[in-house]
Amino acid sequence: MNLYLRFLILVLRIIVFRRSYTRKPMDTSILSFIVCLHDCDINLHLTNARYFSFMDLGRTLHMAESGLLRLTLKHRWKLIASAQEIAYLRELPPFHRFQLHTTLLGWDNKYCYFEQRFERDGRLYSLGHSRVAIVGSGKVFDPGRVMGMLDPDCQASELPAQIKAWKQMLSVKRQVLSRD
Repeated sequence: MNLYLRFLILVLRIIVFRRSYTRKPMDTSILSFIVCLHDCDINLHLTNARYFSFMDLGRTLHMAESGLLRLTLKHRWKLIASAQEIAYLRELPPFHRFQLHTTLLGWDNKYCYFEQRFERDGRLYSLGHSRVAIVGSGKVFDPGRVMGMLDPDCQASELPAQIKAWKQMLSVKRQVLSRD
């Protein structure tokens, strides 16, 4: 993550408003940003790599609002992004405001799966997904048990088709990489 000033502002926001965070783990968190010149590449639009940094900020806010951040800090766990993918649909030029919508889509026995939508004026500009493991003391924790600690009524729905396809593609990649 290389958005240090935005990260600092987010941390201050989390500290100041921490008592008002009552979202459930499956609820959507929304952050608003403006594309600054230093976010842009030679084509004068939000550079590809910057999207992933914004996605880090979105997941951080989601963790704070759902209580997962407090729980991970308490138990000294880490949330480690093990895979990310993104599709760029429209460019975001300098000085345009956009919103990042972060939603936990569900989990399996090892990973949480987040969807992150970059939107402007209700239109989708980019769509990304992140696969995140909850790690501590050298082991990976079952996300279902962790979510149950946050909200006993929280149940993971079946993962969407695009996540199942992505998991399959990641499995194939792992097989190819293990041959090398």
